[in-house]
Amino acid sequence: SAKELVWYHYPGVNFVHGDVPAPRTNAPDGRVTFTGDSGSRSQCQEWCEKDPDCLAYTFIGNTGNAWASQCYLVKSRAHGDATMKNYQSGWKRYV
Repeated sequence: SAKELVWYHYPGVNFVHGDVPAPRTNAPDGRVTFTGDSGSRSQCQEWCEKDPDCLAYTFIGNTGNAWASQCYLVKSRAHGDATMKNYQSGWKRYV
């Protein structure tokens, strides 16, 4: 039978910490990609869900800086990880 997608949510966690050199850019090795400006975690999750290479996502909320309202997709397990306010992340699991 087909496996069901279940999302694990990590409020206050940034899965792309230190991976991208500047806002709205990709990691040089492609392990993290900037997907677009977004106003919601659910939009970011939807983009990740539609991308077969996406393992997880990080949505950056209202940080009041150049990183605000952006979505990044995680394509490799070699990614950054940090606890940060106004960041929300999700990880794909198939059960």
